[in-house]
Amino acid sequence: CRCQKTKKSLVQYCAILVGGSDFVERCLDGRGRSSSKRKAEHVTAQAMVRIARAIIAGRDGPTLVAQVSPSSFQSTDVLSLIAEKDISSDNQFVILSSIASTATELLASDTLLTQARQIVDKATSDSVDHSFVSKYIAFSPQVRRILAPIDATDCGKFICIGMNYVDHCTEQNAPIPTVPLVFNKFGSSIVGPGDGIPLYGPTSSSKVAHGGTSKCLDDGNVVTSKLDFEVELGIVIGRTVPRFTPASEACDYIGGYTVIHDVSARDLQLEANGGQWLIGKCGDGYAPTGPVITTLDEFNLDDKKGGAGDLQIECRLNAEAVQSSSTSNLVFSTPEIVSYLSKFMTLESGDIIATGTPPGVGCFRKPQLWLKTGDVVECEIERIGTLRNT
Repeated sequence: CRCQKTKKSLVQYCAILVGGSDFVERCLDGRGRSSSKRKAEHVTAQAMVRIARAIIAGRDGPTLVAQVSPSSFQSTDVLSLIAEKDISSDNQFVILSSIASTATELLASDTLLTQARQIVDKATSDSVDHSFVSKYIAFSPQVRRILAPIDATDCGKFICIGMNYVDHCTEQNAPIPTVPLVFNKFGSSIVGPGDGIPLYGPTSSSKVAHGGTSKCLDDGNVVTSKLDFEVELGIVIGRTVPRFTPASEACDYIGGYTVIHDVSARDLQLEANGGQWLIGKCGDGYAPTGPVITTLDEFNLDDKKGGAGDLQIECRLNAEAVQSSSTSNLVFSTPEIVSYLSKFMTLESGDIIATGTPPGVGCFRKPQLWLKTGDVVECEIERIGTLRNT
């Protein structure tokens, strides 16, 4: 039984009357924290909670926001402003900086997440006054730039899983792994939507094809001649994961999912550094991330795969699809990955895990396909969004 106007259930209304919104969380959860047992609907179900950071005109520094589609707004006043500004097709933003300054701070607290949902739902309700609009809503013309939702200072560990799509293993004629293949990037690899991907490729006069050839600096600052694309689903850890956490409990600690472009210098990854992947993966700008973190409760957790059991995932190069698959092809699910890593390390709020890429990457094409200056790469995952970089 649900109210057709507000979409709240009768149980939620009773809980609000008894103990307020915090009590609602405990009623739905049973333990006062996010749980893998929760359904894919939360207390305030009108709008998606998509956490982002933005540079907004008139505000100092990065601002924590929630991205909201224009169709979510119900207030006549807000809709008229959107129409007046002729931005009806653009995503708008709800300002969350009054409750948290970073995504990691927000994801680590159920109380703050509840407050964020309340602000988003108020913004998308049919009764919003002018003072609320001016304080909490940033229309797209005010947004100067969208940043990565988590930056280098908030990301303690950037872990990656290789060979984690069945169809990606198939395209290489490689066996399917029996345990996750783990490597890493660094926080300094993170850039945001719209940021450039550094190439540092050789010129016609360069004496080397990549920077791993010699110990000396090369003329022209050559880094790679084989820069590749990889779209990946990114796990964002919401709170500290205890060591040896079983997969059945791992979702309690996942804050949400984001899109990652795992830029890869294949020559440095596969032809240099003694076969170690690190320098081919960890370069500055080699991890475009964003545009948002979609909180875990927006996914269908009944799939027993952390809500990521069947999400469409695609990479487009200059508007042409080069990778297209589904997370149903993941070898190891997101809860299994978190559980496995907890054997060896303590995962903390803000840590990012790139979960692998589907088939279609440039190095396994015939002929091979490498990124070049001016290429536009779009990485898109269902229910999260599109990450675009050049």
